[in-house]
Amino acid sequence: ATPARMDSPVFAMRQAEAVAEVGVRGVLGVGPPDPFIRHVPGGWYGTHWEEDEPVRRSFAYRDAIQNTVTVIKDWHGGADGRVRVGLHFPYLFGRQAAHPRIPFVYQDEHVPVMIEKADEIRDVADRYGVLIHSHAFVGSISFGLEKFGRERVNRLLGPDLVLAHCNGLTDEEVEVLGEEQVGIAVVPFTHENILYGVCPAVELLRAGANVTISTDGTAPYCSYDLLKEIPRAMWAQWTRFEDQNVLPPGKALRMVTIDAARALGLQASIGSLEVGKLADIILVDLASPHLTPDAFVPRLLAFYANGNDVETVIVNGKVLMQHGEVLTVDEGAVLEMARRQSALAYERFGISEYLEVGEGFWRTGGNSKKVAV
Repeated sequence: ATPARMDSPVFAMRQAEAVAEVGVRGVLGVGPPDPFIRHVPGGWYGTHWEEDEPVRRSFAYRDAIQNTVTVIKDWHGGADGRVRVGLHFPYLFGRQAAHPRIPFVYQDEHVPVMIEKADEIRDVADRYGVLIHSHAFVGSISFGLEKFGRERVNRLLGPDLVLAHCNGLTDEEVEVLGEEQVGIAVVPFTHENILYGVCPAVELLRAGANVTISTDGTAPYCSYDLLKEIPRAMWAQWTRFEDQNVLPPGKALRMVTIDAARALGLQASIGSLEVGKLADIILVDLASPHLTPDAFVPRLLAFYANGNDVETVIVNGKVLMQHGEVLTVDEGAVLEMARRQSALAYERFGISEYLEVGEGFWRTGGNSKKVAV
């Protein structure tokens, strides 16, 4: 949702249908764009391909809200509860840490609109019983305290709010998020670590926040391999404190299992192996050189395992993948469709220049001291 593709509910619907068909569990984040930070030039518009021709249509903030509610009504709790919907709003308290490509400075006249939108997001989430997902960086919570007021900030925060990144937070911001037991999605591999410093995950944990580990999606230098992010998250905190005990492997594994389930409001049914919970289980093949010897499995999983080591996946008690073979869909056909659609997208939007390998590809990119992010 930065920018939001909620000019139509169709994209979210197709995503939900895919989750349902494959058999995995998913929380689909949908919501309106930020009213001030555009992320793309010009106004809000969406392009649909109809009869092999691009048709561009503008849309308004209200359209995005209506489409979001449609998706929530149609899919929240769908596919036997495996599909849930979260309400995504890019910056609940604004983005005070300026993006290098999208500089924006809020003025006093913006504050009433920010408050109106934030209150509406909380109202919609409460009405339909969905979590809120947003982003926060240094200055966001302090801005809210100053401009929104502590009472309103407390109402917007809570255990049903998941804030991504949270890089460079001040002590005051850490304290407030901890008091309200907010869910924090630490992103160990992201350019925000360079811009604002890493997330103070240890301080947030000590303050009472529910801290989890996540990926930054595929934007565009990342993967969705969550296991890769576990050692990165630990290392970031170790270098800050010069102490490996501040975030041990056991806690890091909890941050991607039961703590993550708690952030999604699903801790009563998944996130740990307990009698009465749903059977969501992965089996990791330890018969690999990088996972040998297996003297201390939790440490191996935290430091060395990656997504390719997962050989069996069980969701809701149903085996979706066994011995590396996906059982619910034709994996080859899906990959072929993805390649075909990617090639079509490249052709339609004319990005061939970005796929060229010139002399600079194999060497440093000129004399600039700045690196584009």
